[in-house]
Amino acid sequence: MSYQIPVSEQSAIKAACLLIYQLFLVLASASQPHEIDEILQLEGFEHPTFRLVTGQYEDGKAFPLPPADPKIHRAIIVNNRCNICWLVMKSLLVSLLNSVNLMIKIDVMIIRPKPHFLLRIDSIKPAIWHTILRITTSEGQFVLDLTGEQYGWTGGVFFPLDVYTQRFCEHFDQKYLFRLEELSPITDASMEKDFVDDPDHGFWHKAQTHLVDLEREFRSRLPEGAIRREHLVSKRERRRLVGRLRELVYRG
Repeated sequence: MSYQIPVSEQSAIKAACLLIYQLFLVLASASQPHEIDEILQLEGFEHPTFRLVTGQYEDGKAFPLPPADPKIHRAIIVNNRCNICWLVMKSLLVSLLNSVNLMIKIDVMIIRPKPHFLLRIDSIKPAIWHTILRITTSEGQFVLDLTGEQYGWTGGVFFPLDVYTQRFCEHFDQKYLFRLEELSPITDASMEKDFVDDPDHGFWHKAQTHLVDLEREFRSRLPEGAIRREHLVSKRERRRLVGRLRELVYRG
């Protein structure tokens, strides 16, 4: 693999974050538990609010389910998963960013979002607080948001901090800022609702194992086992990793 132009720190970080997002989508799609029958528009809410019907439902205006609508489909997949995504993906994310620069700092921010729309799945209320990551580098501060599409947002998952807060953040308080290492470890009790098999062999626990295996395979293909910036910006390599995770997930 030969590259004539040096890869900037920001480009490598953005590529690493995009890879994390693509890998998380594989997992979120595979664990999606909802068989949606209808979409209802509910009245009396500040923001457009849609209820995804999987069983009994209240009166509302019914819409035919648009399975080909990527915005709705993606919102369903990542809905209410802004905590679980970091619990599952944080180890791989830290490893990739450390390969770019060991001095990169990662903080968890909990914000009040400015939604374009909100989703309710049966009686589950929409998330009115949202968890994202602030990434501080030598080139500035950025936000990684893997699940912003649940609010109807578009435009990517990696933004300069000021751009993100202006477009998507209604409110933020410094007391809701803490280091990624302080994020609570996964427990069976907090994960049961996302299991797609029996509680002793939960999907997300398996997912973590798959990610460890994936990184090990990735490193084994590289000179001296070291991940470098050019490996992260290679679209071909990212596609291979996403395809490999899909194999691991659907094989077992």
